[in-house]
Amino acid sequence: MSEGLSKVLWRLYLFILLVSVSLLALGSFFLWGSIVNEARTELSYSNRIVANSLFSLLNKDEALFQTTGERLLELGIFDNNPRSIKLIDDLLKNNPELAGVGIANPKGKIVLSSSNFRTENLPNLLEKKETEKSFIKALNSESLVMGRTYFLKEFNDWIIPIRYSIRNSAKEVVAVFTTGIKIKGDFSPWQNVDIEDTLRISVIDSDYYYKFASFIKPKDLNGFYSNPVSTEYLEKFSQSLQDQAGFTLNEFISAEKGVVFLDSKSPLGDQLIVTLSYNQKYEHFIITGLLKSKLISKFKVPLLWLTSLLIGFNIILFWLFKILSVSQRKSKAALRYQSQHDQLTGLPNLSYLNWEYKNWKKTRDNVFSVVFIDLDNFKNSNDIHGHSIGDEILIQVSLRLKKYFKSALCLRQGGDEFVVIIENHHGDKALNLCNEFLNGLKEPIIVDELEFSIRASIGIAQFPIDGSRIETLLRKADIAMYEAKRKKCGVNVFTKELEETTARNSMISKELNNALKKNEFSLVYQPQFDVETKTIIGVEALLRWDNEYLNKVSPLEFIPIAESTGAIIEIGNFVFERAFQEFESVCNEILQNKQLYHHKHRFRLSINVSILQLSNEDFLDNLFKLINKYDCVKAKLMLEITETLIIANHDKIGAILEKIRQFGIEISLDDFGTGYSSLSYLSKLPLNELKIDKSFTYGITKDENSLTLIKSIINLGNSLGLDVIAEGVETEAQFKILKKIKCKNIQGFYLSKPLNKANLMKFLKR
Repeated sequence: MSEGLSKVLWRLYLFILLVSVSLLALGSFFLWGSIVNEARTELSYSNRIVANSLFSLLNKDEALFQTTGERLLELGIFDNNPRSIKLIDDLLKNNPELAGVGIANPKGKIVLSSSNFRTENLPNLLEKKETEKSFIKALNSESLVMGRTYFLKEFNDWIIPIRYSIRNSAKEVVAVFTTGIKIKGDFSPWQNVDIEDTLRISVIDSDYYYKFASFIKPKDLNGFYSNPVSTEYLEKFSQSLQDQAGFTLNEFISAEKGVVFLDSKSPLGDQLIVTLSYNQKYEHFIITGLLKSKLISKFKVPLLWLTSLLIGFNIILFWLFKILSVSQRKSKAALRYQSQHDQLTGLPNLSYLNWEYKNWKKTRDNVFSVVFIDLDNFKNSNDIHGHSIGDEILIQVSLRLKKYFKSALCLRQGGDEFVVIIENHHGDKALNLCNEFLNGLKEPIIVDELEFSIRASIGIAQFPIDGSRIETLLRKADIAMYEAKRKKCGVNVFTKELEETTARNSMISKELNNALKKNEFSLVYQPQFDVETKTIIGVEALLRWDNEYLNKVSPLEFIPIAESTGAIIEIGNFVFERAFQEFESVCNEILQNKQLYHHKHRFRLSINVSILQLSNEDFLDNLFKLINKYDCVKAKLMLEITETLIIANHDKIGAILEKIRQFGIEISLDDFGTGYSSLSYLSKLPLNELKIDKSFTYGITKDENSLTLIKSIINLGNSLGLDVIAEGVETEAQFKILKKIKCKNIQGFYLSKPLNKANLMKFLKR
């Protein structure tokens, strides 16, 4: 019997040995794939860094040249004015990546240059083969143009020439900026790029001349930069691109393909893995490559380690076989338990649910509810008091889950999210049980002498009404939970209408990505009036969105989504830019025609600002630049911010508002009365106006409470020296009441609907 067991064990050992060899081969395969994927990720990362670094530099230089060119036109660009030379010298001093700056006339002659060059020693750019093509291209382009890399004797180094046309008000070219970017040195675009030294970086223009190559020896630079890539090599490269990526080099140039990967040979014959990208604006390729031999070196060490490990494993396996067989069974059971249960609370996790769901469903009645629970503001408590306190809170929450959902399957999904599956409970039964849990959850939790009152938002999905797959039920319960969180109603049951709303919100989020590019946004202006005289005192800029698929989308729908995705920053910038641009001409018309506007104060423009905009570090700089760019001094600019925004970020927002006020911009507190109004913050913040929410204006004729509240707000504004404006005034009755109780200003459909710029001008003239 022992001999038979021995044969079995040896056979098993041989089988394991064969499996080990197979695993070694398979492991080698995946190891190599992992190394290649890692290299591709690194190459893609480095390609984007190099591309972004160069693009940012060129964009910056283009903007500087445009601004400097406008100034030179004012000073007299060909007068050899000392102020013009100083302007160019300052440009060179503040942009040390530039080798020197010259101004050429349209015939190619350098007529003005920075002090580090002698103008008379500089060649005519139309008479040199190396500069002729890029100079002609600059004459016909409104963008910055790069020329062929050449050796600059004055700096004893290679530079990339760049040129930019200076145009007069008639868009005629009167001169051309010509300068060069230093390839080496502390301020070159590649000096501070965070990439590995082993990578090969190259920049090639659309004529296939190298702009920059990191892997060429100094003695070979002249031949390398002076000649284009050979036609034979380009044909092979294009064929490789078509074989591996599915398109030719010309197709890659003409369409935005992003970054592509490629196995290819370098012009020097080295076998490489490369990433390739193309910049449409400045017409150049960015190529980052890595020698395959480097990858093989990385592959050897882990391969030897893996081989040694498998050999050692097979040597000791037979001797430990019997001992480990029993231990393995116990370990397997323990590992499964650990993998299917939360270590902190001891509750099952989603892995357990996915594993057991089918069996669990078979043993229960064919009716149950899936409950998704998310604790409100738990992250703040965790961040303030530490993870140990947060862990204890989660343990206490799990105990209350078991207490209130006694016969249910309670799970922890992760973080501050829990899932409960309630048997034989649908509709009101499940809703009542969840509300009981929420009430119990509010009972104080005491940890280390600290007292916490926990709130949660709950979503409910029902089987089989909302689906049969657990993934589907969890997803819909999650959707319902987010709706409960949005409504602040505690518990929400999933409905088909909610799914349609979620799908629409998803569509809105998708379409928002390209709304600015498609020019789908526009502005209308809601006139604001003095109540006593019915004189128009200004307007509020309102954003409108007309989408080709969604048609007209309400700001109430898309603004919260834009804020959640961060798109509100770009949209907000658009609103300010467009409002200032259109309002400048409105103010000019008003000043020229005094009969349009009879008021002792400046005509005002109100613009709504979100918390993301106001908290953005570039907001103030961008705002002040726009004010200087457009003639906004003729109008009174007022920013409208919501009451809830100030409450949530009192200290930070207060400091920002103070800077805004110092710049002469006024602040209106929008939707006043809908939040948790506090005299303490109203008296401390630099406010100029309180805006009564339209929900109170609507009820002023029939709701005594609304009337009382509006009177209180007006009295509060008077006591604090703040103006008060009521929005949503739609009827004559509302207007008369507001006038009677001394509300100073109003806006609403009663006196005017929101108007586009053209209709606003007609309205003013009427």
